[in-house]
Amino acid sequence: MNKKILITIIILSILLIGGYFMKNFLTNLFKQNYVVFPANYDISFLFGNNKRYTPTNTDIQKAIELLESFLKSKKEIQALLNYKVQFFGYLNEKEEKIIWANFFCSDYKNWKKDLVSVEDGGNCYFNIKINLNTQKVFDFNINGET
Repeated sequence: MNKKILITIIILSILLIGGYFMKNFLTNLFKQNYVVFPANYDISFLFGNNKRYTPTNTDIQKAIELLESFLKSKKEIQALLNYKVQFFGYLNEKEEKIIWANFFCSDYKNWKKDLVSVEDGGNCYFNIKINLNTQKVFDFNINGET
């Protein structure tokens, strides 16, 4: 009986530790594919008069967790690791933190410095907003196809 308990504990430990390292591995791998734009990057045509802010690492981590959960149900979206992402932050009328995430799967030379904006392109291009205060994902938009 003791042997079964010990084996169960060992197996559970391996699964928990493996899951932790796998999550961190994927998060670190994903970090290579995103950029956070500072509050002073002019993107007023998208956010109007809303006040901009620069998302913190904690904000981005929370946004990624909420996105992963939301996008699992979207069959038209590829694995997140296939995309590059640009994150922009702003505050809505209620002063809630909103992250606007701009996803694309094509390679662009200056994607870490300039907003990537294309027409069409299908599920290779989409954007989405995350309210960090309410933890809700909204305004999910996939580009059309020609």
